[in-house]
Order: sequence, then structure tokens, then C-alpha cells
Amino acid sequence: MLNISNSDIKQSYIITDGDTIYYDITLVRKPMTCPYCGGKMIGHGHKLRLIKHPAVRNHSGIIRYNANRYICKECNKTAIEKNPFSFPGFNSSFLLLQNAMRLLANLNYTLSMISDELDISSTQLSTYIDSYITISARTLPECLGIDELHSKELPRRNSGYLCILVDNEKHSLYDILDSRSKMNLSLYLSGFPKEQRCKVKYMTEYRACIDTLMHDDCGCCHTHTNHSSNRKVRSC
Repeated sequence: MLNISNSDIKQSYIITDGDTIYYDITLVRKPMTCPYCGGKMIGHGHKLRLIKHPAVRNHSGIIRYNANRYICKECNKTAIEKNPFSFPGFNSSFLLLQNAMRLLANLNYTLSMISDELDISSTQLSTYIDSYITISARTLPECLGIDELHSKELPRRNSGYLCILVDNEKHSLYDILDSRSKMNLSLYLSGFPKEQRCKVKYMTEYRACIDTLMHDDCGCCHTHTNHSSNRKVRSC
């Protein structure tokens, strides 16, 4: 739960004070080389760090981490052991951020809602996502369907219509654009590599979409299939 083994712990206590559980932890001091000059370092006291941890039975959790501090015998500079409980610059534990990612998988949650529920600052949560979370690039579906949907919430400049993209083979929503304009749709599709655009074999006709997918350098051509405005895209 704390990302350490019993052999790493020199001293530990669990204290409950009101609605907060404190985990007081000091780790075994291990040999350390100076990160500045490579010289030998010796113990030089401790530095207290407070790290937020997931709640247990309606109690919030705080790790009071007495980090081992060192001083170099050569250059007299100080350093602290590697923190096993959280990322550098974060005051939220690995487990707390992992819980935040689980909540983020629920589409009904926003970052502010997760921030309030887990007591993590929204800034730190955004920094964590930007710095450590890698999202694989999506690929365009082989059979791309495009339609429009009227929305009263859109401003007049967007003509009040959303652009709906669907994966016809999986019968699932692919994306929603806030405008059905040719420029907006072309910019969106142009964001995909040429190889991805060329993999689209079938699509519901939408002039802006076809123009973008059918660039001359794509090496593709299209043929009419029926009166429902479907087009087949195949390699020339």
C-alpha cells in the first residue's frame, strides 16, 4: 500500500488523530553517492515531508515521511534519499494518484470533481496527467460515418449543428466536433497522418471529409456505391 517492503523500514507508527490517520515512517539509511561530485556521503539528519494518502474508513491519510538527509564529505552539499511514496514535486502518494486515474475512467467525472473527492489540487492532477500519462493515438475506422446533429447550446457562428463521427463497423461513437463547417472538419482530419487517412475504405459522403481524405498524395480514389451517398475508397 505504501510502495515499500518491511526490510526498507527502520521505524514506523500509525496514529489516528480525529478524522486523520498519520503514517509516521523512517526508512533504513542506505549508502549514497553525491549527485554533484560523486563523493562519499554521510548521514545528516532528516527532513520531514507530508504526503497525502488515500482515505481509510472515512479517515483522510497523511504520510509523515522522515526522509534521510545526507551531506557530502568532499563538496559539503546536501541531498535527500529518493522518495518511494510520490513523484518528485508531488505531495500526493502513488496510490492516491492511481485512485484518481480510476475515477477518471468514469466519463461522468470531471477533474474538479476528482480533485474535490480525493483532496488533490486540480493543478497537481493536471500536471500528473500531462507529465506521466501517455495516451495512444487513435486510428481512423475503416468505415467512417459522418452526420450532423442540431444543438440549441451552440452559438450562431457554428450554425447550431454538431458534427458526429461514428465507427460504422463497431456501431460506436468515434468523436463529436462542435461545428459541421468544412474548415473545422478538414482541420480535424488533417491532424491524422496520411497513412491513417488512406486506411479509410468506406464513408458516408460529406464533401469536406472526402476532400481531405482524397488528397492526391494519398494515392486513393473513390467510386459511387449507391444513392445513399456512400463512397468506397480503394487504392488506385
